[in-house]
Amino acid sequence: MKKTSLYLLLVLFTAQSSIAQEEWSLNKCIQYAVENSFDMYQSNIDIRRAEINTEQSENQRLPSLNAGTNASWNFGRSIDPTSNEFITTTFFSNGYSLNTGISLYEGGRIKNGIKQSEALEKVSEAGRDGMINLITINTVSAFFEILFAEDNLQNVSVQLKSIQDQIDQMNKLVEAGSRAKFELYDLEAQLATSEQDHTIAQNRIDLAYLNLKAILNLPSDFDMTLKKPDFEQGVYSNLDLISIEEAYERAIEFQPLSRQLDHQIEAASIGIDLAKSAYYPTVGFGGSLATNFSNQAKLIDGFSTQLINSDVLINNQPAVISAEQSIPILSNSPYGTQISDNFGYGFGFNLSIPIYNRGATKANVHRAQLDLENLQTEKSKTNVNLKNDLMQLITDAKAARRSLEASEKTLKAREVAYANAQKRYDLGAINSYEYISIQDQVNTAKTNFLLSKYDYILKVKLLDYFQGYPVGLD
Repeated sequence: MKKTSLYLLLVLFTAQSSIAQEEWSLNKCIQYAVENSFDMYQSNIDIRRAEINTEQSENQRLPSLNAGTNASWNFGRSIDPTSNEFITTTFFSNGYSLNTGISLYEGGRIKNGIKQSEALEKVSEAGRDGMINLITINTVSAFFEILFAEDNLQNVSVQLKSIQDQIDQMNKLVEAGSRAKFELYDLEAQLATSEQDHTIAQNRIDLAYLNLKAILNLPSDFDMTLKKPDFEQGVYSNLDLISIEEAYERAIEFQPLSRQLDHQIEAASIGIDLAKSAYYPTVGFGGSLATNFSNQAKLIDGFSTQLINSDVLINNQPAVISAEQSIPILSNSPYGTQISDNFGYGFGFNLSIPIYNRGATKANVHRAQLDLENLQTEKSKTNVNLKNDLMQLITDAKAARRSLEASEKTLKAREVAYANAQKRYDLGAINSYEYISIQDQVNTAKTNFLLSKYDYILKVKLLDYFQGYPVGLD
């Protein structure tokens, strides 16, 4: 009895402490799970990478511009960059350059590259939407598992209290001599079973919360409770009137995997044109600016006159002839002067015509065509699987509804039988063993009804979400 009292106190304490806990609706759980998922973070990185690729493809239309500089010390025989003469003097040189180039025609490679990058960007976005779908479905399933576990615990707690009340009443009857003591033993055995069921039910709640917190990326000790939704809200599929074809069209439009394959097929089709662009010539335009400096460069500041003697023979007689000669007066050329004087520029066009590349272009085209065929086959297979999945969801939802209807009828019949057994038990017409057996049947019927109820709601909500309807409930 003390053990039972502890269980009841635990239930009451849990109910009181839940008032202070943070309440989470299904919509809030879904939103939080999506916003805090590591998988979503990685999907957003993939989208950003695709956006960068698109931006890079668009920038291929722009000219390139590169600047360069050099500084070097030369020893031994070298070419002076300012005079282009061989010298053997150690010298220092420095140069600057600026180059630009732009592609004028590449057989449509740039245009198709941009289109393919945009298609691949949409592939990444559809992949992110698919991740949102998966997170949403997992969150909804975990949310409903907690709701069932909590309702089941409440049902088990009521059963536990009912058995405790019966034991208290049976003790009085046994003491009065109107009931045999063995009937008390039957009830106490049933109490032990109910206590075990209560522990299992509580553990199921704990595990269900741990699963939901893992999906939401919350700490395992985070204190939360769920807001029970209005189950009639947001149910769009009328199982009696649902059209397979209409539901399939909505699913095709909504399902990210289908859209992802459409964009992949688009990118693969553009890939064929990209591969074919290698058959065409390319035309480009480029220009450059350059200048340099050398510490061996000299300036002529003026001329000096010197008398130069030369030995000659006149009539086979040696003689000396003197002549004046102008000798240049040199000085080191300043850095700024050389940079200005050595400045040069140029521009030009280039044309490249492919003639023979050992069949590489042809092989690339064939591979691109096979990639497209493979994706088209994958698309057809996906559409078939999508329709099969939809039909399976409809079939499961209808079966769950039939199961719910049957379990509800069973529960009502068991409750009538239990009410009748309660009266007969109070009158002593049946013993405790028979009474407990009927009570067990009622408890089983209640559990089955709860299972059927949540299974039906979950399957209808999944069917709705499969077609693109909102899945959240408040």
